[in-house]
Amino acid sequence: MTLKNIDGTLLPHLLQKNFGQEIFQALTQSQYLTVKGFAGSVPSIIAAETFITQKKTVLFIADDKEYAHYVTSELEELVGEDSVFYFPETHLEPYQIERTQNANIVFRTEVLNKILTSKTSKIIVANSTALCELVMKKEDFKAISHKIKVGDQLDFNFTEELLSQFNFHLTDFVSEPGEFSVRGGIVDVFSYSNEKPYRISFFGNEVESIREFDIETQLSIRKINEFELVSNMNFAVSGSRVPFLDVLPKDTIIISRNAYLSFTRIKNFYSKAHEKFDALNPAITHSTPDELFVSVEKFAQSFERF
Repeated sequence: MTLKNIDGTLLPHLLQKNFGQEIFQALTQSQYLTVKGFAGSVPSIIAAETFITQKKTVLFIADDKEYAHYVTSELEELVGEDSVFYFPETHLEPYQIERTQNANIVFRTEVLNKILTSKTSKIIVANSTALCELVMKKEDFKAISHKIKVGDQLDFNFTEELLSQFNFHLTDFVSEPGEFSVRGGIVDVFSYSNEKPYRISFFGNEVESIREFDIETQLSIRKINEFELVSNMNFAVSGSRVPFLDVLPKDTIIISRNAYLSFTRIKNFYSKAHEKFDALNPAITHSTPDELFVSVEKFAQSFERF
């Protein structure tokens, strides 16, 4: 089964026909399930049905980046874009900063922000490489974030100081995460927690309005009441990092097309990280692989708690 021209009646229709009912019943009796015969869009449908019927967060571990994008698109069609989040890797290769993708840092930060600040169930799609990287714990994530709301009393100078403290750079016009600009009583800021920048309008020392806006046209997209200002997680130096699975709700349901392949890729990435680390210039201090990446043993320990 491959999804084409999905409409809003497909999922209710399948649920009414008890599609996947055996899986949901087995979930109440067993911690781990193995399902064979998946083809086409069936994994996406099962993930969507699981999310709707169980009312719990679902982590879908895809085989690779391309399939992760494919599943994300299908799930957005099935349950809506607001409930589905793509969690990519930032490191295409360990210890190769030039191959770090800035856009992916935004996606990862957005997902972590949603997990740590919202109790709403969601579907998270990630490939195994994305799970190789350790993430910040909740208490450490709070240290690099600051909520700004309409009606807040904020000294204008304090806002600039806060942005500088969070390592945001002053520019004429914001174009990428980590930048801010100031024009009169307006501050534009591109937080790492959102795909679009924000425009904060002040009336004196009060936040009068907050809007998302488009970089190209500079036009407002929508008004919002609050947002989380988050700096670059990769530059944070305080605290220890943990496997991504450790920050998920304890009742999260994990779906993997090929768990063995995921474990193998995590093991190989960790081994490569050690090889790259050993080849680095010893005169320059670098974080160790254990500080940045998850070993397959630690990943297995985290995996077993679900």
